[in-house]
Amino acid sequence: MDGMKLLTRIAQIEALPGYRLRLRYVDGATGVVDMAGTVAKGGVFAALAGARFGTVQLTQGGRAVCWLNDGGNEVDFDADALRMRLQADQAAAE
Repeated sequence: MDGMKLLTRIAQIEALPGYRLRLRYVDGATGVVDMAGTVAKGGVFAALAGARFGTVQLTQGGRAVCWLNDGGNEVDFDADALRMRLQADQAAAE
């Protein structure tokens, strides 16, 4: 986890085309995470497909992002897990 501070919080989130999320963390870190592969897996993640992906919201004081499925239940991702994914995507792009 090279220099990553656990228990990070997301300050701002924006859904982008192609099932991507633009994230800005409270410590100033920013980037875009590609969620297309996760959505394509289906199952519980099928609830994120289509226009619903754009309804993403911060929850737990920025500790997670979530969407509501058809039953009103949350499908969520932890801020730390998204941070690790963001760092992996950035490293792969270098």
